[in-house]
Amino acid sequence: MVAVSLHAHSQTNYFVYRTDAGTDTIFAKNIGYEVTAQGYLGKITYIDLEGKIWEMEGKKNLKNVETFFIGGGWTDKIPQKTSKPDSYVRWASRIVDGKLKVNYYSHSIGNSFTSNFTKFYIKLPDGVFYDIQKSRDMKEHIIPFLKQCEAFNAAYKGDFDDEFNKFVKMIQLYNSVCK
Repeated sequence: MVAVSLHAHSQTNYFVYRTDAGTDTIFAKNIGYEVTAQGYLGKITYIDLEGKIWEMEGKKNLKNVETFFIGGGWTDKIPQKTSKPDSYVRWASRIVDGKLKVNYYSHSIGNSFTSNFTKFYIKLPDGVFYDIQKSRDMKEHIIPFLKQCEAFNAAYKGDFDDEFNKFVKMIQLYNSVCK
């Protein structure tokens, strides 16, 4: 398992998990978690706002966590492959927040030969993830969705580009004009 221990004392941290009734949030002072090679949570530890230490381990005891907010940033559970959303997962940084959410994941492996594994996804309001770097996802899902907002169409005059910085700016504009 890979351990991620993130602590931020200056602000409240939290994680969001899915329940049968919707979602719930646990607020905490410190949060740490470990993930398996497949990306699933193996362990969560946190200190609640009253100072009690909590540790949850094992599949039955873990909440279906979707998001961590730690130290001012979000980390979201994303599918490893958008075509198989119920398969393996990864935990990715949320780089754009709003109606549309954009996540970025990068992992390098190897010593003498380095392999880089990246994911650059957008999550639409229906909860479905699309791979920004796949032209089919851009043409069939992302661009048609963006074009549904008249305010965005009036404000955006650029190309629908999958280049990282251009795409991020385009989605930030969308989130600012389309509620």
